[in-house]
Amino acid sequence: MLKFQINDPKHLLPKINFKAIVKGIEGSGFFEVSIIDSKQIKALNKKYRKIDEPTDVLSFCMNDQLLGEIFIAYDYAVKEAKSHKWSIEYEIALLFVHGILHLLGHDHYDKKTKKVMFDLQNKILNETFK
Repeated sequence: MLKFQINDPKHLLPKINFKAIVKGIEGSGFFEVSIIDSKQIKALNKKYRKIDEPTDVLSFCMNDQLLGEIFIAYDYAVKEAKSHKWSIEYEIALLFVHGILHLLGHDHYDKKTKKVMFDLQNKILNETFK
C-alpha cells in the first residue's frame, strides 16, 4: 500500500482525490510530494541532473523508510495544462502519477520503457478521470 504526504505551503493545489489515484497503483511505501515553483525546481534540476532549466516534475528515490520524494513545479504545471488545453487538476494528477511511477522503478529512456510507463500512467489517469 502506498502512503504519502503532500507539502503545499502556499495552498496552491486544487481539490484532487490523491488517495483514489494511489489506490490504482500497485506498490508499497511512503513518499512525499512537495509543491514548489519553477525557480526551485530549476535549482534541483541543475544540482542533481546537471540540467540548468526548469521542468514540471522531479522524483528522487530514497531508501526503505522513505520510498522517495516528488517535486512538482506548480507554475510550470499551469502553463503545461494551458498548452495541452486540459485542467490543472488533470495536469497535477498526471505529474503525481508520473512521479510515483518513477519511484516504483519505471522510466522512459527508450521507446519500449516509455510505452510501458506511459501506458500505465494513462490507464491510472483514465480510471481516475472517467
